[in-house]
Amino acid sequence: MHIVKFICGRSDHFSGQIEKADSCIKHIELVTSPDRWTGRKLQIRKSMPTKLFAETANIPVHCTPEKSRSLSGWEPPTHFDLGVVVSFGYFVTPAILKSLPLGALNVHPSLLPLYRGASPIQYTIMNRDKVGGVTVQELDDKAWDAGRILAQSEVDLVKEPPQSYTDLRDRLSTIGAKMLVETIQNLEQRKANAIVQDTSLVTKAPKIKPELRQIDFVAMEAADIEALFRAIGQQSPLLTTFSLLPDKSKATINNKKVNLQLHNIFIPDQSVLNSRSNKMLPGTIAYDPHSKAIHVLCKNGTIIGATRLKAENKSETSAEDFCNGYGLKKGDHGLFERSI
Repeated sequence: MHIVKFICGRSDHFSGQIEKADSCIKHIELVTSPDRWTGRKLQIRKSMPTKLFAETANIPVHCTPEKSRSLSGWEPPTHFDLGVVVSFGYFVTPAILKSLPLGALNVHPSLLPLYRGASPIQYTIMNRDKVGGVTVQELDDKAWDAGRILAQSEVDLVKEPPQSYTDLRDRLSTIGAKMLVETIQNLEQRKANAIVQDTSLVTKAPKIKPELRQIDFVAMEAADIEALFRAIGQQSPLLTTFSLLPDKSKATINNKKVNLQLHNIFIPDQSVLNSRSNKMLPGTIAYDPHSKAIHVLCKNGTIIGATRLKAENKSETSAEDFCNGYGLKKGDHGLFERSI
């Protein structure tokens, strides 16, 4: 079997697993995005890690068209039996699919038809799902993530909750790689027993928008914020603004608002805020010496903590150093607010 592999992801965890299927794969080549120019004045040419891996493994590499977001008019470089699409980012056209006698497979990190789209792992964590999983599907020639299901595997997220996006991504990619190899090895049987997706159960997981990073302490409970942090915080730190409450502000920083990133967000077992007025506004903050963190009042009296913070144009710092630097003394209250 001759396979062309379409990948644009930052890592190629699947390649090593696919190589084990040598009983049915005679030849494999890679299609990935072109090298990118990065750095100051765009003087550094950077190749995709998948391309670098392929070159070290003597796998032929082909790049998609320069400065194009579409594969319209592009054709596979030679004849292949099957396509494997992983984190590709391009819609594979009907013409390309027709050129592959066995069609194309895709590994998607959700239990389709749940979470069709670019960010299934993030939405699984954000929504605090009890079960996640991986699907191997056929590529559909009309819509993203709408192909027939060839294999699925569930993952219990209650027994072992994901600590971060990368934690769940790595767990699912290991499972998905094994499933992909097994599917290729038993392709005829899997196609004969393929399951058409139930469109009434479709949910979406679109690309994460920048505004999702903004924390709304009035509308969000602590569990929602903590789950959002685990879902996107590694890639896109959560944002808020800070100001001292008027009665505690120093004249030099009175009414000044500081844009902040919150890091190392957690839900504390106990908090310095628990013993204070129940009339405090959501977003009210205080330093908690027991956990060495800033604690923030959220919706319905719930509380989150953050041990690290980063002010705009400043280096990341500890919660204690942040409080010292911005005049938030023991017993003082400040306020975090949504910045948009």
